[in-house]
Amino acid sequence: VDESTFKELEDTTNNSFEVLLLQLQCHIFNYLQSCIVSFDNLQKCVTCLEEKLSGSLSLSQQPRLMSVLHFGKSLVSLHKESYQGYYKKILSCREEFWGCLRNLEEIGNVKTSGNVYFKNLTLTGFILTSIILLKDTEEEEEDITPFELEQIKIIEHTDIVQDLKSVYSDFKALDLRQLASSMYKLHAFQMQLKPLVDKVYQLARVKKLWNNIAPLFTCISLHDIQEELKIGDDKRVSRDDLLTELMKSIMNGTAKVYFKLDLTLDLVYFGDEYKRSLVHCTKEDYVKDIALEKDLKRTRQRRSRRTLSTQGVANGLLQQQIQSQQQLLHHSSQHSSQQQDIATRAAKE
Repeated sequence: VDESTFKELEDTTNNSFEVLLLQLQCHIFNYLQSCIVSFDNLQKCVTCLEEKLSGSLSLSQQPRLMSVLHFGKSLVSLHKESYQGYYKKILSCREEFWGCLRNLEEIGNVKTSGNVYFKNLTLTGFILTSIILLKDTEEEEEDITPFELEQIKIIEHTDIVQDLKSVYSDFKALDLRQLASSMYKLHAFQMQLKPLVDKVYQLARVKKLWNNIAPLFTCISLHDIQEELKIGDDKRVSRDDLLTELMKSIMNGTAKVYFKLDLTLDLVYFGDEYKRSLVHCTKEDYVKDIALEKDLKRTRQRRSRRTLSTQGVANGLLQQQIQSQQQLLHHSSQHSSQQQDIATRAAKE
């Protein structure tokens, strides 16, 4: 789709169903080609198209149309901020990928290169969002894996499903080196699904830090942790990112083991003996300190008002003294003038 035609479609005031559908297809095509798309315009297009479909039962039952709409909504969920939080956003994204997959299944096997790529991309998005939403509990093994779903089981023999199974199992095993190798097999989709790929890597590192490293070491250097959390040969977590992750984990309560940092020697000590309050006083002490500070502030304000009042009285007395002295000087001047007049008259006589 050339830029002028696409711009003309975006600027059109004709919000007919056909024009909106064509706009959505152009947005998706541009995203698949270059990942460059206005997500605000995409969201507006999806919203208008949904409004049109809500009044037509026959249109909403067309799998080809609905697959395009679900995929567009998945992109909006993936790239737009949500007031509901990150995991609600990813859950919505997974639901839209799954809706798209079901519609593609209804269409049937149209084995053109474009259709195969689109279906594999959607399937990859669904599996990656499922990995991100995995529960980090002891009962995790009892969860139904996405590969047990009927729509995926019937294509279990395909290369893409086998590759995704490898990614899933490597993530569960926290084998970061092998995870990178398995992810590389999905390189055809990594640009389009980069936010999901990056999140899978980040979660794998966090899980390995708290599940495999922290419980086994009482003391370990930051450099050694960086090596342990390296994904493949290149993706090595930086020292700053590692320190940020440690502090975030203790602040939001996700750290499974207490720790102490020695930034002079770049060492981390793990163990329950390092359980400390983030502040040096209890909540009650803090409330008392705040109340005391308010009392001191009120005392200072009262003293300040009294000082100003005393200064005002002193200034008034001083002014009265000055006025009295001025009056005395005035009377003295008048008296001197009268005496001079008397002396002058006496001399004349």
